[in-house]
Amino acid sequence: MSYVGEEAVGCGGVRLRTDHPAEIKRMYVSSVARGQGIARYLLDHLERHAASRGATRTMLETGRYNAAAASALHHRTGDVPCPSYVAGRDQRVNRAMTKALGSSSPR
Repeated sequence: MSYVGEEAVGCGGVRLRTDHPAEIKRMYVSSVARGQGIARYLLDHLERHAASRGATRTMLETGRYNAAAASALHHRTGDVPCPSYVAGRDQRVNRAMTKALGSSSPR
């Protein structure tokens, strides 16, 4: 969770898996808090958490809501497109990305 004062403005999670890369899940920043670097902060925190638990790679999918902003954030932080890791996903809606943790990505 991310807060501005007492107000929750962002959230996200990591699904740690032994047989696959760690999955970044459910990142969200409220519309009133966007553009302040909160999503980048959350993503960095989630990636560091995954790495501290032994993950060497992350994966994620963007959905239809705020897809352009989400894709731009993930491209800026070093994620690259990859095939969907969930069978049957519409790649026009759900764009899969992956990233090696510890890679030198622009921050």
